[in-house]
Amino acid sequence: LLGPVSTQACIPQWQNVNLPVQAGKNATLRVWLMDSFGNNVSRHTFSREDPAIFAVHVMSVGSFGNTSTIKSFELVSKLNMADGYQEFYLSIKKVGQYKIYVNDKNTSISGSPASLEVIPGEFMYL
Repeated sequence: LLGPVSTQACIPQWQNVNLPVQAGKNATLRVWLMDSFGNNVSRHTFSREDPAIFAVHVMSVGSFGNTSTIKSFELVSKLNMADGYQEFYLSIKKVGQYKIYVNDKNTSISGSPASLEVIPGEFMYL
């Protein structure tokens, strides 16, 4: 028995082989769309309701564990209903520790927030 997407049952998965990620490079977070029974929800198993569309919020983690919202990042989102996931391509240009929150209007997905470390990028001569 398949049900609609359950936000709390969705599973985040980093797609980058090399974490931490360099400043200015893409970090890719895939969120598998799952129902409350643990089944992947895709175009082939889709129920009557529209799939959950998630939003991403990024918080910078300070040296004492305090957090603050950042707005200086680039984000592209792609919904892939054929395979049952939503991917987020995230680029942060400032070195540091971050928490990545993924949620719908009311609820966070399982495993949110995810941690991301951004390290210095390659030096470029002009």
